[in-house]
Amino acid sequence: MNEHDAAVGLQTLDYVAVVGYLAITAFIVYWSSRKQDDTEDFFLGGRSMPWFAVGLSIMATLLSTNTYLGAPGEMIKYGPAYLIGYLAYPAVAFVVICFWIPFFMRLRMTSAYEYLERRFDHRARWLGGLLFLGLRLGWMSMVVYTASMAMVTMASEPLGAFAQLFGASHPIYPVIAVIGLVASIYACVGGIRAVIWTDVLQALMLFGGVIVIIGYVMWDERTGVETWWTTISTHQEHAPQLRWFGADITERTTVLWALLAIFTWNVCTHCSDQVALQRYFSTTNLSAARNSFIVNIVSAAVIGLLLSTSGLALRYYYLEHAARLPAGLTPESGADQLMPFFYAYQLPAGFGGLILVSFLCDAMQTLGSGVNSIAAVITTNVSGRNDGQRSNADTRASDLRSARFVTLATGAVTTVLAMFAANFAIHSGKTIFDMLPRMFNMFLGPLASMFMIGMFFRRATGRVIVIVVVLTQAFSSLWSWWGEVPVLLNKLGLPELANRWIALLGVDAAGHPKTPSVMIAITVPVLFGLATGWLFSWLLGADEHPGADFSWRRVMSRPAPTE
Repeated sequence: MNEHDAAVGLQTLDYVAVVGYLAITAFIVYWSSRKQDDTEDFFLGGRSMPWFAVGLSIMATLLSTNTYLGAPGEMIKYGPAYLIGYLAYPAVAFVVICFWIPFFMRLRMTSAYEYLERRFDHRARWLGGLLFLGLRLGWMSMVVYTASMAMVTMASEPLGAFAQLFGASHPIYPVIAVIGLVASIYACVGGIRAVIWTDVLQALMLFGGVIVIIGYVMWDERTGVETWWTTISTHQEHAPQLRWFGADITERTTVLWALLAIFTWNVCTHCSDQVALQRYFSTTNLSAARNSFIVNIVSAAVIGLLLSTSGLALRYYYLEHAARLPAGLTPESGADQLMPFFYAYQLPAGFGGLILVSFLCDAMQTLGSGVNSIAAVITTNVSGRNDGQRSNADTRASDLRSARFVTLATGAVTTVLAMFAANFAIHSGKTIFDMLPRMFNMFLGPLASMFMIGMFFRRATGRVIVIVVVLTQAFSSLWSWWGEVPVLLNKLGLPELANRWIALLGVDAAGHPKTPSVMIAITVPVLFGLATGWLFSWLLGADEHPGADFSWRRVMSRPAPTE
């Protein structure tokens, strides 16, 4: 195959595939909308969703384009440490299956933050809800940005012409606007049932897309993983190296940091994030919830392995065929763009279209999923009671209308925020993984700390948790935005303080201030929050108070609820 045999972008067959996929998605939304009578149907699917569908839905939602594009980019730029980090999954499964799922399934909630009010007080519930909003609004902004970036890379000419119609400075902005509008309507009409079933379809597409990359490179180059890694390791002076561990917290990627990152993110997400917990609440019982988690973690591990392998395949392929890349894009600098470019310009007609619409639907279902979860939190916080207690037919219909209105409003807000996220991403020059703590994961550590303290620190009270979370969020924000702090201090006219801040971690060989590794951006704030929670619980807490009945040990000592 010579350098001129590559495809020249998306063809007519690709756009036919786009229309067909969107038609299937529209049918799922229509079918799901016919099965809604109240907010329990809208938010939880009547607590009757099949566990295998829920498991695939969790995987597809939590994976998103952030990881789908970011994991190969991580392998391309920094080597295989992140891939080895998936060995943390058995430890993740032990914690989630043995501690988190049994605990939450006994409480039978719609919003995970109902627990914070039962355990602490209404202030804790609202504080947890605000942290969740920060977490998921930032998450949705990043997902919509990364999916839009992939779409613009794959279909630059038609989307560029589309942008010119609206006078947009970059084609990504009108793409974000369209995705936001369509996804908001989709989440408003279909509810969680539509979100879960389109997630299942999306999961199948994600698996297919990454298998196509690996298979194509193996077939076209007649090589395998060993050859790819050997070529990458010896091709350039700055080839990615494998580091197992190190004591330097500024070292970008080691196997130890990757293990901590994957373990902490999964454990924290499954004990505090409404997006994950809401899906477990939608299952019929504890056994189904556990089965859904097993489906989730097994499928996540498999696709994580495939994504990392595809990163090696892409870097090898474009090292061997650098002339096929456009001007300004290299196998190293274009870490996050290589996958969508490969789909559009290397694969036969039809494949690129399916992947393009897969990115589109991933952004739609992620935004729809997040909007539905946010609406569940807002609706239950405002009503202040469980949906199951609202039995009057007129009241249930009114609640459903309100839930749909909140869903639309939240979708509009997140679309605007996605515009700002795209603008920051375009001008920052950072990889997707580098942006994750800054955009949203800085809220995950403090949020997870609230739940862990509530479960295991019996002396913690409402006053204690408010103090601890405020301190932990301040610490987490500084940790995630470490490199930007000196810039802010200089703008405030405090150069001496800025220099002292830089001196804490020093500067690199190029003279740039060092920053903590992105891989421990959740681990360290969680540890800070737990240590602070333990200290303040003993200083300001109480042995007995009403919330103590909702600690993990006491909840698990009660009889299991009747299914």
